[in-house]
Amino acid sequence: MASDVQIANRALVKLGEKTIVSLTEDSNPARAINECYVLVRRNEIRRHPWHFAKKRAKLAVSVTAPEFDFLYAYPLPADCLRVLMPHPQSNSVQYDGKVDWKIEGRNILSNEAGPLKITYLADITDPEQFDASFVDTFAARLAAEVAHRLTGSVDKRKMAFEEYRMSLFEARQTNAFEQFSIERVRDDWEIARL
Repeated sequence: MASDVQIANRALVKLGEKTIVSLTEDSNPARAINECYVLVRRNEIRRHPWHFAKKRAKLAVSVTAPEFDFLYAYPLPADCLRVLMPHPQSNSVQYDGKVDWKIEGRNILSNEAGPLKITYLADITDPEQFDASFVDTFAARLAAEVAHRLTGSVDKRKMAFEEYRMSLFEARQTNAFEQFSIERVRDDWEIARL
């Protein structure tokens, strides 16, 4: 699998730049990549429900309840970048999607009694855990982010962003095939229309 330096070098090669030995070396390419590496990684993980970054958790109720509208507050896990879905507490086989919730700050507010079960995207920092499609997409995004700074070319930046968009499209397709679809529960109105 890839390392942080290999991902950075993949981005630099896409731009025709010299490769680096470490993210902290004293060179313009290393400084440019190092300044945005963590933020771009987090943003790319948050942007799409990558399977390698999915985690599940049971959240305990906070001792501080919301002031109004919701009964409970649940602190998010420290590594949570994006909540994908709170799960209803009932053990019904069909998910009807009726968990009322919203995120405020680093809490989920809900009327659902705890513990609140969630699926979320975690801040995965170990590149050994990254999916190969994510590595390619992440490297393309890094290239797009540092293109103008390193090359001074607006055209190279545009080309890098176009490569990123294509890589993201292909990665999302691949990622989508690795899960089953959740069948939506039909309500009485829909059943009557059939």
